[in-house]
Amino acid sequence: MKSMIIIIFFLICFNLVQGFIFEQISEFNQTESYMIYNDTYAVKDDYLFSTTTRGFQIFHISPDSLELENDFNLEKYTYHLKIKDDFLFVSCGTNRLYKFDITNITEPVLSGSITMLGCYSFFFNNDYLYINEYMPPIWKIHIFNYNTMEELFCYNVPQEYSSLKKIGENMARVKIYEHVFLYDMTAPDTLVWIAADVVPELCSPNKIEMLSDSLLVTGSGLSKFGIYDISQPTDWQLITYIDYDGMCYNIIDDRLIIKEYQTLYLYDISDLIEPVLLDSTSIASYSYSYDMFCNLKAFGNNIFAGTKAGKLIYYKLSDDNFQEIQTISNGGILYTSYQINDNLYIFSYCQGIHHWNVSNPANPELMQSYWFDLTNRKLTGADDILIAYGYDIFLEKTSNVVFRIMPDGSLEELDRLYSQDFWVEGLDYNADYGFFLTENDTLRLYTLDEDDKLEEIFTLEIPEITVSEFIFYGNIAYIVGDLKMLVIANIDDITQMSVVNEIEIYDYNCFLSYGIYENLLFLGSNDFLFNNKVYDISQPENPILFAELDNLGVVSIDAENGILFAGFTDTYAFDISNIASTGLALEIQEFPVWHRTEDLYAFQQNGEYYFYILDQNSCRIFHYDTTAIEDDIVDINPFLKNFPNPFNPETKIVFNLPEEGNVKLEIYNIKGQKIKQYSILNIQSSIIWDGTDNNNKPVSSGIYLYKLKVKGKTLAARKCILLK
Repeated sequence: MKSMIIIIFFLICFNLVQGFIFEQISEFNQTESYMIYNDTYAVKDDYLFSTTTRGFQIFHISPDSLELENDFNLEKYTYHLKIKDDFLFVSCGTNRLYKFDITNITEPVLSGSITMLGCYSFFFNNDYLYINEYMPPIWKIHIFNYNTMEELFCYNVPQEYSSLKKIGENMARVKIYEHVFLYDMTAPDTLVWIAADVVPELCSPNKIEMLSDSLLVTGSGLSKFGIYDISQPTDWQLITYIDYDGMCYNIIDDRLIIKEYQTLYLYDISDLIEPVLLDSTSIASYSYSYDMFCNLKAFGNNIFAGTKAGKLIYYKLSDDNFQEIQTISNGGILYTSYQINDNLYIFSYCQGIHHWNVSNPANPELMQSYWFDLTNRKLTGADDILIAYGYDIFLEKTSNVVFRIMPDGSLEELDRLYSQDFWVEGLDYNADYGFFLTENDTLRLYTLDEDDKLEEIFTLEIPEITVSEFIFYGNIAYIVGDLKMLVIANIDDITQMSVVNEIEIYDYNCFLSYGIYENLLFLGSNDFLFNNKVYDISQPENPILFAELDNLGVVSIDAENGILFAGFTDTYAFDISNIASTGLALEIQEFPVWHRTEDLYAFQQNGEYYFYILDQNSCRIFHYDTTAIEDDIVDINPFLKNFPNPFNPETKIVFNLPEEGNVKLEIYNIKGQKIKQYSILNIQSSIIWDGTDNNNKPVSSGIYLYKLKVKGKTLAARKCILLK
């Protein structure tokens, strides 16, 4: 049923409005995950540089091990890194390229950065740095002197909608789906067309390089690898085809290393027409059954491969055989969590459930890990029941594993419920009424029998719904599923239980997150297509759409203090204490994350207020104080900026003063602690921060916040990054 009234929800965003005081007190279960990028590794001397989701690491390479020497945090979504002479270049997000001096190889020093949309796609040719800029729908190529970072030339990339990438010395390509265009870039100020053709067998090749003057190697993530004779510029002939993942291959002399899901293969390609398989190695085993290779890079006989479960594996080639030297396990991607009392359970990819004791939120303690044969989808539960839902690859069924949470927080498995239908969602548990599950057009209710096994006790015919999850509100259950929400009344009496309402939710697909404040139900999701929605449930059987928001991601609510936590690519805290009467929510804090936010939860411990952010890289717990709320929030936005940003060792902070008297510039670390304060004179328009605190001691690398205040009221705030 479509709502009759839609109230416009005004989201007023103030950067870091002074009021609630937030402080990060712990970070744990930190993992790395490896993505399918071509340039995730680089080697200089005996050192390996490896990207992470948040920066890069440096390992010393010895014949029998890798030893971590340094670990750098930059910002989320690190894409590529490349080394040119004594410089390391690292791209982050889609718009930042960092340059480090690595003369001292284990202690890189930031020497510059470029901010430009699209600059994650960059390369070197001769003494020039080529950086792609994306200006929809056109790509430009900027050519720099990589030593001085002076821009020398700029022109449009031929064939719109694609970046320019290097495939060999003085050779570049542009690809549009299965079309590949080759250019000579010997002269940096221009491109000269060489050849073009269609490679339909490869379905949009992702990785392309020249093997010789007339041989082109192409690879696609759709498990296609090929070598073409391109001696005829517009009539390429396929010589070799291997049906493995061509996105990740390396060719060393006449040896081809290529991956296929869980296996690396070594081929002799001295005869291009008939490659010969020499060896293979696999990570497939019971404990790693869902893991897979994501990338690989060979440097001579040293091979480095990253996996989806966060493993970095070091191989050597010896007598045309793979020899595994070392596996570094960084843990799997974090996807979902469940918190009750002192227990926090985190479900990670390929690593099962980790049980943490958070009785002291500043020092969480890992109690136990549970691995079982299930990919992760979600955790849910209530009271002493925890349910893990996922997909069993061996049985090719969805599975719900029901645990009892024991007094010490350990888990005892009780039963499993399987379904052949992949789209059947998991069980949801209500401590008073039992286990609920939908299966297409049927609602099923289960309870535990005397042997703690699931027993079906009731079924109800309902409108067909898929990928559904339950929200319990008194004796009402809201079933939120694909494109609709069903309202089930009288769940406390199976003789009266019935569907009383059906509401369209046009863009909901999966991954429900929700919170309730007063008579408002907030619906969120970590599906990027879903716009968060707020329903008025003062009449529980007839929810009315109160607001529809741009995607803020998953949600959690501290109802006692009227705070909404919401996160997707970043996480925010909003004051919603007056939302019902004014329709206004004030942003009171922003929390950057290393990866997208997967889960949020606000909780109390010993009378103190906390919430945690689970992103794919780590879990962070924040403490917050609600006693320092300022009544007056200034509704202005003066000019405030710093440059360079990132910086080392100092940055210039520029501002204007909208009024006179008692003006201060304050600098805070990411934990919310004030480390530096400047009193600003009326004639000033800038200050230089030299990266020190109030005691003139240098602060460490990281993200810092600076606020412009007048008479104690925050006018504006910005972020800056110090990198050493």
